[in-house]
Amino acid sequence: MERYKFTKQVDAGSFGHVYKAVDKTTGEFVAIKELKHLCQSSYLELPKVQALTRLKHPNVVNLKGIQRLHGVVFFILEYMQGILFQLIHLKGNAGQLFSLAKIRAMCF
Repeated sequence: MERYKFTKQVDAGSFGHVYKAVDKTTGEFVAIKELKHLCQSSYLELPKVQALTRLKHPNVVNLKGIQRLHGVVFFILEYMQGILFQLIHLKGNAGQLFSLAKIRAMCF
């Protein structure tokens, strides 16, 4: 984990915390998800982990790696500014609707 400089916590949930970080070797922003309850060796067998390691698509956040440190599992993910829920909420508050083409593109 020394490769990354943590800049801020961006989310917290029942499984752990998500941090924005900078990869010191590339200068690229990444999201690091700390998974507090998955310290056992079987975390690689979880459906979410299996899907992320196999799935490569431009509309899905890319899993860059998995690291384990002191019994804590960290997912290193492509950093995305915001989440779909926030985008929907902002559009709704502004009284705007997504076009049918945009909805299809997001669902695809």
